[in-house]
Formats: sequence, structure tokens, C-alpha cells
Amino acid sequence: MYKLTMADSKVITRAKQLLKDGKEEEARDLLLKAAYGPSLDTTAQAAFEELFPVEGTLKKRLSGTVKGLQAKDVATRRTAAKAIANEALEEGSRARAVWLKDPRTTHALTQALEDEDPQVVEQVITALSNIAELYLADFRAYPAVLRLLESKRQVTRRYAVSAAWALAGFDASESVIPRFQDKVEAVRSAAVVGPAVLASERKVPAAAKKLLREPLVEALKDESSTVRMRASNSLRVLGDDSVIEALRAAAAVETSAVTREVLENNIKVLGAKGV
Repeated sequence: MYKLTMADSKVITRAKQLLKDGKEEEARDLLLKAAYGPSLDTTAQAAFEELFPVEGTLKKRLSGTVKGLQAKDVATRRTAAKAIANEALEEGSRARAVWLKDPRTTHALTQALEDEDPQVVEQVITALSNIAELYLADFRAYPAVLRLLESKRQVTRRYAVSAAWALAGFDASESVIPRFQDKVEAVRSAAVVGPAVLASERKVPAAAKKLLREPLVEALKDESSTVRMRASNSLRVLGDDSVIEALRAAAAVETSAVTREVLENNIKVLGAKGV
């Protein structure tokens, strides 16, 4: 038995009331955040499984495609992982949320990150990354995601980067920064854009600003104009006017007209803030 704290009690009581009021989606989201966010509240997890049993479409998916991730033969596991990744990559929808926004699904995917076959792992991290962004950021996957940042496979690293940002937010900064220098452009691009994406939804912590500033300034010299542009946007959201001179220097030598325009705009925005 888990010890029920006052905070647990309030969340669970609120979720039950929302269900009585016919607000199932609100109740589900409330418990998901408490149960599968960074705190990984086991009491809230137990309450979620009790209040939202496996049935209907979820039951069908778990006993079908998702179960395929546990098959003995690698071909079946690859097929299952690919099918889930393909659906996760589609535009978000209520129909897909029924099973992708459920911790029973993300638990199976998290376990599959330990698969011995790198192709299975690649498809699974692709799925988890997009699920974390669109449906459910299940923090139970985070330790495995961090390990995959060092994968030999570039697609795996690219989606591990996106998953790390989606799961841990700015707390992932220290772990993701080394990927700013990855040998593959797509990985670097996904890494440097993270702060800009996150800042649209939350405040940038002071510690993250300090960690990210210099690596992002260095990324302004990247050989890829896309990486340079994205690094510029992330520097803008940090709101630190000490980087204006670095942005001006980058704009002065920028060969891409589009990227140069973005750099100049970001210089104006930071200057206007007077920060």
C-alpha cells in the first residue's frame, strides 16, 4: 500500500469530482500530470489505473500492435515499432490519443527502448518523442532517453534529443548541449531549437540561461544555416542582451539571406527589450 499524502489526496479527490461532473478529459490530464510527470507519483499512478481501466480501443491496441513489441522474433517487433511510430508521427487527434495518451502504452514503449535490436529502438524512440510532444510526456522513459543521446545511430540520437527536451524541459539542457556539436546536422538542429520551442510555453530558468548561452553562441558558427538560424532564435528567447554583439558578428558574415534576416530580427527584439 502507498502512503497517501495531502497533495495526493487533493489531486485524486479533484479527479474523481471531475469524473462525476462528466469532465473525463480534465480528470485524465490532472492525474497524468501528477502520476507521470517528473515526480512520478506512484499513488496517482495507482489511482489513474483504477479510474481509467483498459477497455475499448486501448485494450485492442495493447493486445495487438503494442503487444507486438514483446514478440520473440525481431521481424514482428520491428513491424510493431514501425506501425506505432508511423501513427505517432501523424497529426495529433482524439482517436489516436485514446491509446497514445495512455501510460500503459508509453510503459510498453519505454521497456522496448531496451530492445537488443537497434532498428526497433530507433522506431520506438521516434514514437516516444512525438508522443511526448503531442500526447503524454511520461518521465519514466527519461533515463533510457538520456542513454540514447549517445547512440551510434543518427536517427536515434535525433529523436532522443527531441524526447529529452519534451520530457524534462530546460532540465535537459546539460545533457543535450553536447549534441550541439553532433556530426549530423539533423541532430544539431533538433538540439539547438529546443530552448526556443520550450520558451513559448514556460519561463527560462536562470540556471538554463547560464548553461545554454555560450554553446548557442558557438552554434552561430555552425556550417548549417538552419542550425545557425535556430541557435539565433534560441538565443533570442534567453533574453540576454550580452549576446547581441555575437548575433551582429554572425549577421555580418551570414551567407544565407533567410538566416541573416532572422538574425537581424532577433537583434532588434533583444535590443527593444532593453534587457
